[in-house]
Amino acid sequence: MKPIRFTSPWGCTSIDATFLSSVYSARQCGKHHHTDKRTHPSVDRHSNETADAFLFSVGSPRTENAEMKRETPTSQRVHKNTWKMRVSLVIGGFAILAASLAIRSLTSTDPVVAQGRQNAPSRTRRTAARPSQSVPAKTAAPARVGNIAATVNSQTITRQQLANECLRRYGPEVLEELINKHVLLQACQQRNLIITEKQVDAAITRFAARFGLPTSQWLNVMKERRNMTPDQYRRDVIWPMLALKALAAKRVVVTPQDLQHALESEFGPKVKARVITVGTKTKATQVHQQVTSKPEDFGRLARQFSDDPSGSSQGVIPAIRKHVGNPELERVAFSLRETEISPVFKVGDKYVILICDQHIPRSSVFSNAQMLETEKARLREQIAEDKLRVAASDVYKQLQNEANVVNLLKKTELQQQYPGIAAHINSGKITFRQLAEKCLSRYGNEVLEGEVNRLILTQALSQRKQAIQQTDIDREITRAADAYGYWKEDGTPDVDRWLQKVTEADGASVELYIRDAVWPSVALKKMVENTIEVTPDDMQRSIESNYGERVRVMAIVVNDQRLAQRLRTQAHENPTAEYFSELAHQFSTEPVSKENHGTVPPIRKHSGQPLVEREAFSLTEQDPLSSIIVVADKFILLRYLGRTVPQVEQVDAEVRRELANHIHEKKLRLKMELEFERLRKSARVENYLAAATPGKSPGRPRTAQTLRPGQTRQR
Repeated sequence: MKPIRFTSPWGCTSIDATFLSSVYSARQCGKHHHTDKRTHPSVDRHSNETADAFLFSVGSPRTENAEMKRETPTSQRVHKNTWKMRVSLVIGGFAILAASLAIRSLTSTDPVVAQGRQNAPSRTRRTAARPSQSVPAKTAAPARVGNIAATVNSQTITRQQLANECLRRYGPEVLEELINKHVLLQACQQRNLIITEKQVDAAITRFAARFGLPTSQWLNVMKERRNMTPDQYRRDVIWPMLALKALAAKRVVVTPQDLQHALESEFGPKVKARVITVGTKTKATQVHQQVTSKPEDFGRLARQFSDDPSGSSQGVIPAIRKHVGNPELERVAFSLRETEISPVFKVGDKYVILICDQHIPRSSVFSNAQMLETEKARLREQIAEDKLRVAASDVYKQLQNEANVVNLLKKTELQQQYPGIAAHINSGKITFRQLAEKCLSRYGNEVLEGEVNRLILTQALSQRKQAIQQTDIDREITRAADAYGYWKEDGTPDVDRWLQKVTEADGASVELYIRDAVWPSVALKKMVENTIEVTPDDMQRSIESNYGERVRVMAIVVNDQRLAQRLRTQAHENPTAEYFSELAHQFSTEPVSKENHGTVPPIRKHSGQPLVEREAFSLTEQDPLSSIIVVADKFILLRYLGRTVPQVEQVDAEVRRELANHIHEKKLRLKMELEFERLRKSARVENYLAAATPGKSPGRPRTAQTLRPGQTRQR
């Protein structure tokens, strides 16, 4: 395990420097960080920020109170990365609605577009003090290997359990996809339309060529970036796209006029012109009088008066072509002689003045019969494709409007009336079994990783004879609301608002939030919390870091050792602070030191960068220039400016308590991380699902090493 590596040598306490990502982060269990993001009352206000950024702003120590909480809420920044994003390994994968994908494929350069979640479960209940029943207890009798998804220390996770978990997480969106595909399939059957394998292959080849890739490489891209097997890509993206095209094909007609307009637009004459646009006719008239009296001032007047972005470039716009923009603009432009200024005319809600700079004659393509026919064929295909996009969208909307669909996931009151049925589509139906299997095939491997991790924790709790109660869950949620800055008017944690916020961004339920984020946090905390001790040395280091003297310096950070050596020689030959400042501004690659001409926050002890600290505290007025400090791939040069005095003479009891709590929390999180690493490495995990997945080798099942939680697929 490696500590978090700083991108900067300044501004963090030693605790931050060694604090690893929590075990339930996306890199591990895929769980939400329940670390305290609140400004700590007695330490640097930035000391709780993640260590992957420079922390150059150093605040003053202060005492906690409710007013301060309301004054510096962190809730505004917490949800840039929601907990659902952080549980990607538990609920990972991406969702596609086939017909929607088809429409997007027709209208986008990227044929694969993820569809967002819809119809989120209710988030009003707070339950699940322990994992749901999809995490099995000890198996009474061994299941058939074909029904086993994985074993964890000989305890099984069955395919059915995993399918149910996938259904719970992805059922609504996958069902929408299946419904859309059924609607398309039924429409094709009614019209005797058949999409052949050859057509599918040809479409894939075209897409690959569009991106300059061989077909095999393109399919690999879909696998790596969209987590789609070639079969899934063919079935769930390409087929619906081709089906929609086939259904819409009869609506697409390329007329001779369409082709002629396209030729004129691309190869016909053009007008180079400049433009002034203003918001009122009165102002336009005034400007027009000025430009007509002195045409050579057109550019200056465009900069002065034009509302169009082109005003900054003296009104210059791209050459005006026929049949591509506003008809009135084109008519006026082509009616002007060179150097002629147009009358004021209206385009949309703007008043426009044009000056014609040059008429560009049509392309020589028109005089080359062979080239002309080639371009006609290309343009005819392009026009047809453009029209097909529009027609396909219209067809899809029509099919949706005409379809008789009953989604029973959204109508739980009808599920007893139609047992086992997830949806009715016209005369067809989708069963819950079909839906579960579809969810399993799409998301099984991603969900399994989370279920394995959860079962590892469940087993560890059982071995320790520990149990998680609802009170533990409630306490952790309350702690998270407090840590992330969600408070009521009286200063107490606002749990309801926190739960609403933490789930709304990704349309998840409170139940899943508790299962994926809260429960693992509580489980790991129970295992290690009695082993945490805050030592006198911990306290002393924290006090020195937050309240002790600091070294004021300027810094230069570069990526090249030779450059660093050259800069040090120059700084040594010209030892003034002013010269060092200019060098920093010119050469430093680190934003803060560069923008501030070398000035960075004072270096404190135990900041997490011992090399920088040691060098900084060794500098004096007589010897102000440091040696070259190597941190990772950076080369740092410091110049001494002086020292600060300690902020306090003596730390009182209240501040010591706050510091102790802060240190305890940090050490707890680190211990939780390490404990899960130990449990995971010692667990024997056999993954049978991976071997059964199409496209995977049917060799021996994957072990814990290949089921590493940190290995997620790009989406």
